[in-house]
Amino acid sequence: MITGASSGIGRETAKYLAGEGCSLILLGRNKERLQETKEMLPGEDHLTISADLAEEQDLEFVLKEAVSDGRKLDGLVHCAGTGPIIPIKLLKRRTIEEVMRINVYSFLELVRHFSNKKYHNENSNIVAISSIAAVQPEKCQTLYSMSKAALNAAVQALAIELAPKKIRINTIMPGVVDTPMARAGGQFVPDGDFIASVSEKQLLGVIEPEAIAGLCGFLLSSASSMMTGRAIYADGGRI
Repeated sequence: MITGASSGIGRETAKYLAGEGCSLILLGRNKERLQETKEMLPGEDHLTISADLAEEQDLEFVLKEAVSDGRKLDGLVHCAGTGPIIPIKLLKRRTIEEVMRINVYSFLELVRHFSNKKYHNENSNIVAISSIAAVQPEKCQTLYSMSKAALNAAVQALAIELAPKKIRINTIMPGVVDTPMARAGGQFVPDGDFIASVSEKQLLGVIEPEAIAGLCGFLLSSASSMMTGRAIYADGGRI
């Protein structure tokens, strides 16, 4: 299952995993864009589920629909997220709660249900997309950084609980990835200067979403069988 599968890292992760032969559950708000993602994928054994993670109070219905054909899940990749750049004087409780619902609360809710043995196979894996902002924030990233730091801390604690269930769980902390959200929402530079502005801080330049998708694939595979509770840097050599 991939949340946020309608664009950005989520869409690229879907393409990567489908190319590796995985059957996918694509989760997102926009039905049309989810369908667009599905049509990009090799294979026909994929399912789309439309749900708003910021609004749903109980996400068990998502897990029930995902296993409605009798198969259980091998993995969960939480790519859904929001990253507003807001100065502290403009922060409102409503915005704080919305960001935490999308970036943290919905993830915990999905993990809570995923960890029920009726929904997952043995030796399953969970990956959450965090951010380098959790440990190296920029100006006006208070809310975004807080939510991603909370995500990392939750994963560390969850790893202890989930290990006896034979579930591994990790996060990835990308730097600036070339996604529509990054270009539209957080850089404060004209589009033509996007690459140059990021390259000043990331030694390897702007990160392509395919690179994060490949890292998701690694964490979901047996190649990372001894890794759990870890936050993996994928920041392009940020300085």
